[in-house]
Amino acid sequence: MNLFGLGRARPKANALEVDFDQQVALPRGAERVLWHQPAGKGKMQLLPEHLEVHPMPPGVTYRGYREANPTATFGDALILDSFIAAVVKNGRIDKAAVRRVLGDFSGQIFFLGTAFEAMHMGSKPMCFAYLNWQTHYPALRYLCPADHPINHDVNCCALHVTLPAAIAA
Repeated sequence: MNLFGLGRARPKANALEVDFDQQVALPRGAERVLWHQPAGKGKMQLLPEHLEVHPMPPGVTYRGYREANPTATFGDALILDSFIAAVVKNGRIDKAAVRRVLGDFSGQIFFLGTAFEAMHMGSKPMCFAYLNWQTHYPALRYLCPADHPINHDVNCCALHVTLPAAIAA
């Protein structure tokens, strides 16, 4: 289902401006980027039809979901950062801006195109960034160990990116 408004057509003004050439910023708690597979090249405007959330099945790990979809292009940390830049105004979350992008989405969206190393319970596992929206603990940028089982208490999704051949080339 489309991320922007979950299937409802949205105007081009709600596109995300992403610079895939910039350096990935470390989320709080991350010590370094383990690997980064950008979803695009250069500066791009990602339209609603380019971004889809796919529910992830409970019980499998986040790493397992990624490995089970070897041909998928996943949303990466640069897309998450662009989303945050689009919805945070003067240090506060602009809920209307979030609604324009996420519609009535509720749950978690994982950005599996970038892996981080982060300190977690005394070790440094591979982690993925995700956002929580309209959940008990809303936040724009959390980290979760890649080998944790997928959360089944909320709508847990992965962001997939599909670019037209003309843009992807």
